[in-house]
Amino acid sequence: MKDPDGLGYRYVQATHDFGASGVRKEGVVFHMAEGDRVVEYLSGDNVVRNVSATFAITTEGEVVQMLPLDHTSGSLNPRDVRTSTDPDGFWGRRWTRFYDADILTGRANQRTISIECAGRGVDGPNARQVAGVIELVEKLRARYARPIGFGGHRDFADYKLCPGRSAGVKALIAELGHGREDVPVDPPVPDPCRAVRKEMEVVKTKLYEAQDIIEAESRRAGRVATNLKAYVPRPNEEE
Repeated sequence: MKDPDGLGYRYVQATHDFGASGVRKEGVVFHMAEGDRVVEYLSGDNVVRNVSATFAITTEGEVVQMLPLDHTSGSLNPRDVRTSTDPDGFWGRRWTRFYDADILTGRANQRTISIECAGRGVDGPNARQVAGVIELVEKLRARYARPIGFGGHRDFADYKLCPGRSAGVKALIAELGHGREDVPVDPPVPDPCRAVRKEMEVVKTKLYEAQDIIEAESRRAGRVATNLKAYVPRPNEEE
C-alpha cells in the first residue's frame, strides 16, 4: 500500500491493524515512544500488547503513515479511559469531553488518530518533530473540514505520564490547541462522587507503581538465584 490517503507521506504498514473504525474520527492523540526506532518497532514482530499507531515521527522529523486514516490503531487501552483531570488541569477528561461518550465504553481507538513520536518525554519532541506534527495535524484538519481535537496520551490514561510536559509538548499545544476549539474547557457540573473518584484514581496509580516494583524485584531475585546456582566456592570457603 502506498500513500493510502493521498497525504504525501511515506507509508510503512504497522504490524497491528484493527481494521476499519466504523465511526468518525474526532481527534488526534499524541504519544512519546520512549525509544528512537519507532517505525521499525511498530512494523516489526517484537511489538507487545498489540501496540500500533496511525502515524510515526522519526527523530529527524519525518512523518511516516502506518495505517489508513479510517482504520483503528492500538495506541490506547480502551478498557481504562480516564474520567478524571489532573489537579492542575493540564491533562485529563477536561480535554476529551468533546468525544462521543463511547470512548469510555471501548471505542477510544476507533475515535482517534494516533501519532507515536520517537524520543523520550523528558525532552522530546525536538524542533523538527514539532514542525512535522504541526504540518500533519493541519493537513488532517484541512482534509476533514471540521473540528479535529488535539491531545496527549495522558488525557486518556491517568496511569501514564506520556507524553510529558516538555517544552516541545507545550509548543504543540500552543500551536494546535488542546482539546477542541469549539468546545468550552470549563469543568462540567461538579460530580458528587468526585472525592471518591479521586481517591480511587490515587489507589489505582499506587497499584500500578507497586506492580512495577514487584516485577523489578522478581527479576532481581531471579538474577541473584542464577548467580548463586552458578557460584563455585573457592578452596578456603569449603567446609
